[in-house]
Amino acid sequence: MRNLLAVGLGGLAAIVVYWAGAVVTLLLLRGIPLGSAGGPPTPAEIALHLGLAVVATFIGALVTTKVATVAPRVALGAFGVLLAIGALVGFGKSSSQWPRWFGITVAGVCVSTVTACAILWTRRS
Repeated sequence: MRNLLAVGLGGLAAIVVYWAGAVVTLLLLRGIPLGSAGGPPTPAEIALHLGLAVVATFIGALVTTKVATVAPRVALGAFGVLLAIGALVGFGKSSSQWPRWFGITVAGVCVSTVTACAILWTRRS
């Protein structure tokens, strides 16, 4: 049960960090007040969101490994799958203004970051 909680808390931490960063990015790049016309994201916004995905995944992975009782690779594997599914579902909506490839790219960034964390942290311990 604690391992499921670890994956859930890691996912929650990643979501909070990502969306807090996304709001700041939106305010900085699109301006205040939030009355902009919207439209597809610029290349700068895409790059910032991919960077946010790395940071959020790292923090979520850290939370997951601190709470989990199983081997870090097992907990991080479940965490990576959870984030990849979330990215594919979240950015894959047909009504989204993100490019079609963006959800797959975010999922790949999340899985790559989790894999790097698992490799680095298991070598340290």
